[in-house]
Amino acid sequence: SDLFATDYCDGQIAVVCTPGDITGDCVKTQIFTYSATDLCGNTSSETVTYTWIVADPIVASCNSYYVEAQNCSELTEDYMDQLFAAWKTGFTYTGGCNAEDNSDALEALDWRDVNLYYGGTVSFTYEVWDDCSSDEVTCEFVIPECIYTCETAYGRLEDENGNSLGDCFLENGFNRWGWSNLITESEEDYVLPLYAGAAHCNPENGWGQIGTATISYNDGEMVVTYQMDAGHSLDEVHIFVGCEMFPVINGTPTVAPGQYTHNAGSLDNVTEYTVTFTDVQGPVYVIAHAVVCDIPGIGTVTGPFYNEEIDCGPGEAAVLAKGQIDLSIAPNPFVDVTEITFKVTKDTRVTAEIYDLQGRLVTTLFEGDMLSGESRSVTFKVADAQSQAMLICVIRTSTAARFQKILRMH
Repeated sequence: SDLFATDYCDGQIAVVCTPGDITGDCVKTQIFTYSATDLCGNTSSETVTYTWIVADPIVASCNSYYVEAQNCSELTEDYMDQLFAAWKTGFTYTGGCNAEDNSDALEALDWRDVNLYYGGTVSFTYEVWDDCSSDEVTCEFVIPECIYTCETAYGRLEDENGNSLGDCFLENGFNRWGWSNLITESEEDYVLPLYAGAAHCNPENGWGQIGTATISYNDGEMVVTYQMDAGHSLDEVHIFVGCEMFPVINGTPTVAPGQYTHNAGSLDNVTEYTVTFTDVQGPVYVIAHAVVCDIPGIGTVTGPFYNEEIDCGPGEAAVLAKGQIDLSIAPNPFVDVTEITFKVTKDTRVTAEIYDLQGRLVTTLFEGDMLSGESRSVTFKVADAQSQAMLICVIRTSTAARFQKILRMH
């Protein structure tokens, strides 16, 4: 109605309207060109642009996903990653015109914020907007508490052929299985397989090996690190470190984990756990106990530090490095002279020493290299000044030690 033409030449005016193409998606644009010509041949033209919106209102949509309850061991990280990625792709919308959304915030979401052990929910509110309309919707990724089982596990010291070097509880008068392991200072780590449910001290029973307990012991410091295999995690850790083969409570030996040197419960299914004993001396016994579950673990725990002194001078830890050192002493008891015979199972440096019960070195009987399978005998003669009735014979190699008490008869 605002478009008009004025004639400066008496007569009729011819007006022609030429429409342009319609462009755009949700915002449409079309240009109209109007041309006017009078009888004198005068012409004039003008354009008019029309813009209009044809988009439907915005409708945001998504789907909540409920993970099917199943055995925890089946909920691997790859499996959960696939489910979670598929859920995030379901946030979408229809309608709108050049709309924007907050889908970038989906990248920060992670199902690992929920502990599989207890279950939980990841929730996201999806928002979409343009100049004309907006919408939002909330959807959830729901993880139920999975089905899991837990089992008792113990670490067992073994030789290179997998033979046990640990002392089974059952063989020492207890009615439960597990192992106490004699550990001496060494530049090499001790790697103890962790066996779960190994009734009768038989690793073939139960779940088999489900991880390791690595013991690093040198310069008076012992670090014990539990490492779980894939699909398993730690719920509790109990560690005994002491001079006797087992904890002694009110004069009575026990293997109850609650009486151990270090106790940690409610670990929320970690895959790795480390504890450091900062002041350890001499050969010691270590019992590495854990409660393990067949659920993939999340996270690690480093520490704590156990700072109380554990002093087991030579002779305090009872016996022995099975399978690595053979030792015989005869006669024992003896009067003045006895013969000590020892044999090693691999090439190594060997030291044979005698200590008194206060941990003082009495004499060194032998120090040198020995070959695998080699046997050697040395004679120990009591000096006139040596009045103690009880002494300790210690045979050491680079990776093991064996101790035996010898009794002198007056």
